[in-house]
Amino acid sequence: MDPPIGEGWEWALKVAERLKGKVRAFKVGWPLLLEGNRVRELREYGEVIADLKLADISYTMINIVKRVGADAYIAHAFVGRKDALRELRREVDKLYLLVSMSHEGSKEFIDLHWREFVLEAYELADGIVAPATKPELIRKVRAIWLKEIISPGVGAQGALPCSAIRAGANYEIIGRSLTRAEDPISFLESHYPC
Repeated sequence: MDPPIGEGWEWALKVAERLKGKVRAFKVGWPLLLEGNRVRELREYGEVIADLKLADISYTMINIVKRVGADAYIAHAFVGRKDALRELRREVDKLYLLVSMSHEGSKEFIDLHWREFVLEAYELADGIVAPATKPELIRKVRAIWLKEIISPGVGAQGALPCSAIRAGANYEIIGRSLTRAEDPISFLESHYPC
């Protein structure tokens, strides 16, 4: 639900209204939240995942999530357990840990530790974020992770629809390809036979 420049919550709520019951959840990030917080209204159309990529001490992360009010949150796994993710986990209903990102720079540091992050997730998370742009990594994660995997990077970032699901993800984060389609329902029907 990243709005085009000059758009905000009215745009997001209109898109959500059209997609209600057609998608698993709505993912919001900083671009939309910087336009104000209307997460409560968005939740009327479905579950909301706050993609804040939280990466701070527990006090700061908890302070943020208490203000946002989403159903689930995405945090970076690299911040560690003590005085960070353990405390955050107690405060949220659903937590996804990011073990890789869809851009090439992720290979420099984050991707080197994906296995450690998955093991950390067994203690702390309900799901993992692994990018659709790296299907081989999704397969590796799926080999050791039994819970939910959500995968960004479909469409605008280059991964093909259904590719992450075929690699082992449970859900794909479609994003701009869907939300900016002239007819989102037709887009879903034509691109998602998987």
